[in-house]
Amino acid sequence: ALNSANLVPGVFGENLTISGLSEAAMHIGDQLSIGSCLLEVSQPRVPCFKLGIALNNNIMPKLFTQHFETGVYLRVLEEGAIEAGNEVSVIKRDPAQISVKTLFQAYFDKTFEDSNEIFAQALLIPALADEWRNHLSNRLAKNIKHYEH
Repeated sequence: ALNSANLVPGVFGENLTISGLSEAAMHIGDQLSIGSCLLEVSQPRVPCFKLGIALNNNIMPKLFTQHFETGVYLRVLEEGAIEAGNEVSVIKRDPAQISVKTLFQAYFDKTFEDSNEIFAQALLIPALADEWRNHLSNRLAKNIKHYEH
C-alpha cells in the first residue's frame, strides 16, 4: 500500500520539485525563471519501472500514466543557483501552447481525438526534446500510413 509518507520530495527521482505547477498548465517551450536559473520545458516525463521499485509498488508507473500527470523535463538555458522558497516565474509562454499533459495524453491515450494534429503542432516547437521529436515523428508516420490503407 502507498501512503503519504512514501511521497516525499525526491522519491520519484526528480531533481527539482516545484509545488503548484501542473502538467496541464505547463507548455512545451515555456521558460521558467527560478533563483538565478533559466529553464525551459522540453518534454513530458515518462515513468519507468524504477518508480515501482522506489515506491515498492510495481503498478505505480501505470497509475501515473493513466492519470497523465507524470512530471516534466526541463532544459537548463542559464545555469545558476536555486534554493527552497525561490519564486518560480513563467517568463515566456510558447505560442503553440501544447501542454505537457495534452502531449502525454495524446501519445498514451488510445481514445484521444486529434492526436495527429497535436503531434504535428508539437513537432513545430523548437524546444521539444529530440527523444520526443523522434517518438512523435514515428507515431505520426505510422498513423498516416495506417489511414492510407
